[in-house]
Amino acid sequence: MNLQRVKELKLAHPFRAVYLLLVDGQRVFVEAPESVGIAPDGSRMGVSTPQGDIVILTPDKVKDLDVIPAPLQAAELYMGAATSVVYTQS
Repeated sequence: MNLQRVKELKLAHPFRAVYLLLVDGQRVFVEAPESVGIAPDGSRMGVSTPQGDIVILTPDKVKDLDVIPAPLQAAELYMGAATSVVYTQS
């Protein structure tokens, strides 16, 4: 996988947490934009996990991404502004 999509997600505002789905079936959780770093040449990236581990990955180890849907804002729920929600993944 090209790490460009990971870079786009890292720079997105607002940031949405994401799971990196690896070719060996494991998942690596990216909790915040500052927890992932990508080499300038795109040859590898490092992820600091919530457990305190550092995972170094090359693009060929990442099969896909699973973006976590953004939660509804508490104020919207309280005010009744949100009546239905549809999540789409591009």
